[in-house]
Amino acid sequence: MALVPPGPLSAHFEVLRDGEDEAELERATEALAAAAHARPLVEEARQRSLDLRYRLRLHRVLLRSGDEAARRAAVEAALKDDQGLFLALDVLEAWRLDPEGFRDALRGIPRTRGKLGARALADALAGAPLPRGQESAAALKALHRDAPPALRAWLAPCLLLAGRAEAFEETANLLSTAEPPLADLARRALHDASAGLGPPRDADAADWQRWCGEYARARAVLVRACLPFLDGEEVDPAAVAAAKREAIEEKERVLRAVPVFLREPDSYHEEVARVLGDIIARAAGPDDEEAVVAILRSLDSRRGGLRGHEIIGGALLALDRAVVAEAVEALVRIGPAVDRWQPPLLVQPARDADVEPLATYVQGLHERLAAQGRRALACFRTRHTAERVLDASLGRAERIELGALLASPQVEAELLRRFREGDKESLRILEQIGSEKTLSELIKDFNRRPDGTIGLALQRLGTPDLLPKLRRGFDGLQSAAQAGSIFRALELIGGKQAAQLALRRLEDGDRLRGLALKTLVRLGHPKAREPALEPFRRWEERGRKDPRPGRREVQALARCGKQEDGRLLMQLIEHYGASFPATADAIWGMARLGYREVVPELYGYVHTTNRFRGIAAVSLAVLGAKELPARVEALLASASGRRDLHDMVLLAAAAYVDPPRARAAAEPFLAGAREQPEAAACLAYVCALAQDGAALEALAASPREQVRAAVARGIAWAAASSDRGFAPPACLSTLRVDRALSVRLEAAVAAGYARAEGAVRDIGLALATAPAELLDEKRGGPRLLQLLADTEGDSSPRAALWNAYADLRDDPTLRFREGLGRGRLVAAELRVRAAR
Repeated sequence: MALVPPGPLSAHFEVLRDGEDEAELERATEALAAAAHARPLVEEARQRSLDLRYRLRLHRVLLRSGDEAARRAAVEAALKDDQGLFLALDVLEAWRLDPEGFRDALRGIPRTRGKLGARALADALAGAPLPRGQESAAALKALHRDAPPALRAWLAPCLLLAGRAEAFEETANLLSTAEPPLADLARRALHDASAGLGPPRDADAADWQRWCGEYARARAVLVRACLPFLDGEEVDPAAVAAAKREAIEEKERVLRAVPVFLREPDSYHEEVARVLGDIIARAAGPDDEEAVVAILRSLDSRRGGLRGHEIIGGALLALDRAVVAEAVEALVRIGPAVDRWQPPLLVQPARDADVEPLATYVQGLHERLAAQGRRALACFRTRHTAERVLDASLGRAERIELGALLASPQVEAELLRRFREGDKESLRILEQIGSEKTLSELIKDFNRRPDGTIGLALQRLGTPDLLPKLRRGFDGLQSAAQAGSIFRALELIGGKQAAQLALRRLEDGDRLRGLALKTLVRLGHPKAREPALEPFRRWEERGRKDPRPGRREVQALARCGKQEDGRLLMQLIEHYGASFPATADAIWGMARLGYREVVPELYGYVHTTNRFRGIAAVSLAVLGAKELPARVEALLASASGRRDLHDMVLLAAAAYVDPPRARAAAEPFLAGAREQPEAAACLAYVCALAQDGAALEALAASPREQVRAAVARGIAWAAASSDRGFAPPACLSTLRVDRALSVRLEAAVAAGYARAEGAVRDIGLALATAPAELLDEKRGGPRLLQLLADTEGDSSPRAALWNAYADLRDDPTLRFREGLGRGRLVAAELRVRAAR
């Protein structure tokens, strides 16, 4: 309802009620403000009307009524009592009437609910900076939404100054249509909000409109990639990944937009930094250095916590030493001490001068924060790190952790000297960072004086070509205490040379014969077959009475035996049945030995009530049982009831033999697998082998992070199971840029085994960015698929990444072994290779 008082002034009231033309509205406002007896009518109409737009126009009449003293009094009273749009109108009228005289009154408006938006308008008119936060921006956005056009025009630049990018275009349009004061405010807002990266301050409206259009397009990509949850809808992982891929493809335009995007309050969400860090690491190259430097310079303390550090990490991953100075400045601004985060290790050591500000900053931190700061400092590989690693006053754990981040010939030489003087902790650090030269020196020491303490260094750093140099010291070993870690090193390094060393101690009477046998068994050497057969022969000699061979004996025979030895394993199962604790090991052992005579027996295990049906099916698949797919198809089609993981493994085993037939049998189970990670891994394996990209894409679209990671894991196993002709499915490119780090880790493994383009970069980024607890956690299952894929060594994401890289390089010497330093070296090498 809008009340129009009758009488000679009613025409003016009607204009205020219905008018749209600003000039006509201004004339009606001035006429009513100047009329001698209009004020009571205006007050009555404002009080009795419900139409907000009409009431605001009447309110403006009241603020302009009377002489200057009366107007000042009306404005002063309104500034104290009003709120919302009425207060915003009061602020604008006060500024028009006397900006200097009302300065204190405008500054006195409290930043409270109902008045926050108007206070922001007052600050903008006074040239003061506006607080960049969700609360202020939300208050201005609400005012802007409900304001009449004339007031909305003044609120648009304020909204932009508060970080709301949707006001860019509207503000740019004001440059050609607004009155000079408003145009000046718009120009200031555009220059500030564009972070100085837009057109010159005095550019015309056309230039700004063109720039705003380009930024809007880049911002739309960034919002879809970084802030998919803003609209309140369920996040679509595939849509986020598609937006990330688009950002990478359009990197030149998108990277230029990032400093502006980071000024928006919405971008303070920690998800933004994680996504942007990954985009920068994948997209930026030497030609993008200027854009990346601008991004680093845009970070400030308002992006505290985890919200800016991943962006710094992405910049260092992409450009390494070229952006160290700007990265260090940004770390000092936002603080380097953040749990679970540290900069990626540089490939090229930074210049001391570039890192000096961070070193000074860290020295002034509280000890707990200083320890985190030292970790960040260590990644730049300067003399500050070396000094700390060699500082004996630090705790052992921190020295080793810092040592794992440093590779310096000078530090290695100093640590080697200290080890030779009796400092065993120096050797623990050398295990993490030692180069081949250092390892050769340690082997010389070992050959002069055999010492088992060198074993851990061999485990973590040794390579097959260095093993012959151990011969003299190895022959001189006398006690098991000395030799334990050395034999363990032989097992981990593997290969012909390791077996030859172990064989040297296999003679009867050698006090280390037992260790040598265990090593040869784990290496699967045929010389260990006879000792592995002994427990089985004794069991038969006793008339197959206890003590029977156990799991360890079964596994040893499976590693070292011949094909005919599978008969012994089958006899164990036949004699003891399902009560035999190592039944699953025996079944797999026969498959490993290639004992095909067990195939008819194993078919008997493939039914819905047998708990060994999964391992039996996997063993049949490895043995090349052609009837397995038909058996599995008939079993799953005839039986009723809920399916468990063993049934999904049956499908995977069938796919190993006949992928198309297994894919057809898997159809009823695909929909339910989107909620069950291990089932999803099995069915992804089936679909990947069958090259069914549509089914894989449906599985990979699951909203559950664990399911998407399992799909990537299934693809990795399929690639490892296949010949060299495996074609990476289309959905793998989506999973490789997934919003979840755990998914990207598994997808990087899959890319490596599938030899996909860019796999080297993916593996390097995964090793460089994932926290240690994620890299070293137990890898998801089901474990039986690892047997099909022959990837039993992929026990953790770190091991899987490393082994996938070894497979990609066709270099078995790169197989995963323990040690932080080794992983660092691989990550750095991969980044260098990917940049070429």
